[in-house]
Amino acid sequence: MVNPQRGELLLKLGKENLKARLTIDAIIRIEQTVGTSIVQIAQRLSEGKSTILEVLNVLTPAIKGGGNDINEKKVKDMIWSAGLIEGMRCAGEVLTVALNSGLSDEGNEEAEENKK
Repeated sequence: MVNPQRGELLLKLGKENLKARLTIDAIIRIEQTVGTSIVQIAQRLSEGKSTILEVLNVLTPAIKGGGNDINEKKVKDMIWSAGLIEGMRCAGEVLTVALNSGLSDEGNEEAEENKK
């Protein structure tokens, strides 16, 4: 069961159905890895200018954030099996939910550390 209030969504990537969620910390790591803002990543994706690496860098932390025990190689294999357009579609869904949701502090690693 996914909770849209927490920015969760269900992704269908090929034959896999996966719960996904991007925390604010994951978004920051994606921006640092890609070297641009999450908004610009979404824009590049919508214009068909994003790279497979960008798609991978969005999907991997989102799928992990959904509670799945998965690594980058497995996500890469799923993207390849499902098709690049399917991978781009899933990345677009993740970015749309992340940009539209008011992510709560739950799942925010820094906020959770401060509570301790």
